[in-house]
Amino acid sequence: MGFTGLVDQRFASGRSGVGNLDTAFLRRIEGWAGRRGQDIFLIDDMAAQIETCQNIGWSGSHVAPETRAGLPKRSRL
Repeated sequence: MGFTGLVDQRFASGRSGVGNLDTAFLRRIEGWAGRRGQDIFLIDDMAAQIETCQNIGWSGSHVAPETRAGLPKRSRL
């Protein structure tokens, strides 16, 4: 979807051998980032994944090609 140049890191659960809704995968991302919960913002095309991340305290936005212009503006931490 063209986000690679706009994000600090891109993680793909399938490449890690886990499912998209695996909270252990999300916790590994927290470890990589050295941050927890509210400091992480997930952009995903699966609404269920956004719900999963919000359940562990992350922020997130469900996005599709036709809605990506509506992403909230975030400042760098």
